[in-house]
Amino acid sequence: IGYFTGEKGVFGTRIAYVSKVGRFKELFVMDLDGSNVKQLTQDRGLAISPAWSPGADRLVYTSYRTRTPEVYIIPSSGGSPRQVTRMEGLEIGSKFMPGSNSLISSVTINGTSKIVLMDYSGKILKRLTEGSAIDVSPSLSPDGSQFAFCSNRLGGPQIFVASTSGGAATRISFAESNYCTSPAWSPRGDKIAFVCRMGGFQLFIGSPQGGAAVQLTFSGNNEDPSWSPDGRFIAFSSSMGVGGGKNIAVLSLLGGSPTRVTFSKSEDSQPAWSPLNE
Repeated sequence: IGYFTGEKGVFGTRIAYVSKVGRFKELFVMDLDGSNVKQLTQDRGLAISPAWSPGADRLVYTSYRTRTPEVYIIPSSGGSPRQVTRMEGLEIGSKFMPGSNSLISSVTINGTSKIVLMDYSGKILKRLTEGSAIDVSPSLSPDGSQFAFCSNRLGGPQIFVASTSGGAATRISFAESNYCTSPAWSPRGDKIAFVCRMGGFQLFIGSPQGGAAVQLTFSGNNEDPSWSPDGRFIAFSSSMGVGGGKNIAVLSLLGGSPTRVTFSKSEDSQPAWSPLNE
């Protein structure tokens, strides 16, 4: 791809995801075509919400391995996870902040989820959202200067954008739905994918500045969007196909139908596409 376009392609990148192992959920990684599957965690609980480090050498995730949800960091090659948080409540949706030793995450503060910056020891450095609304699912712009998130501050959950340096949040999800979640900011910076309930759950893409959103999927349930590092593909969890389970699928923004890359009989979800490892 790079030869023809002058850009690096996605070959050699990997997708982390969550899969059921008995009654537990564990983290796995695979090549983008679904091959070379490797189980990363042995937490024997719920391991959820994986996200890659900028160098693709680590993953941050939330685990119930101690029966309390906490944030952990694990090498992407496998090994022992390192515990980050030791808080009451739920910390979930953590992402690595580019160019700094910090994470953006939603954490429970006084019984309500807020978006914060915290260091690798779990110390909260800065609260990014305030008020009584529930704020979850942060997704960073490529340079880390802004973040998209899901909030019920106007009633039903919708997608908002705010600056990591502070200031007011602006709604950017405008679809014919009162329930939109799971923002994912494109590595190119020009689009945000998200999920809206339209009968089932469907994928949309919109602009960081707002405006009308474009619907990408139209049947079944399609959730958990994650962009390829070149911004040309979206991985997501989908009920497409037979058997009633969830699987990981990949959709090209150039058109065509989604391609299933996992074939679980139970549930594969929450894909996270790795960045290009320079």
